Amino acid sequence: MHGRPGAAHGNEYLFAQLAQENIETFKQYKFRKILVTCPHCLNSLGKDYREFGTSYTVLHHSQLLAELMAKGQVPLDLARGLDGLVTFHDPCYLGRYNDTVAPPREVLVRLGAKTVEMEKSRKNGFCCGAGAAGSSSRRRSASA
Repeated sequence: MHGRPGAAHGNEYLFAQLAQENIETFKQYKFRKILVTCPHCLNSLGKDYREFGTSYTVLHHSQLLAELMAKGQVPLDLARGLDGLVTFHDPCYLGRYNDTVAPPREVLVRLGAKTVEMEKSRKNGFCCGAGAAGSSSRRRSASA
């Protein structure tokens, strides 16, 4: 665990403790990049951990897939294609905080998808609030 949920709940001590433990673990290994599927991990490992002196190169899996597909290194069977329209929900820690909006869409298009944008998308995507201790869901229930 990268520790960000602890900080979102107001426990910065837990975040710092988990971050420092993770950094000590990472020091045992030689690597060039960290590949993540979680937008919160992208943000924590790539940005928040810099408070502790790190400078990791962290990639979201959609960034790697888009890069490999653009180079033709991922074989595709586009003859099968995708039926219907596809939309991508931008997690706030992917789009808003890390400006990673194009790669997921590039992957979908390269897979043959017909894409459509939601009203609230990209850097202005609707955030569920789960990463910030469920703040949006609390606001919705309080106003219901």
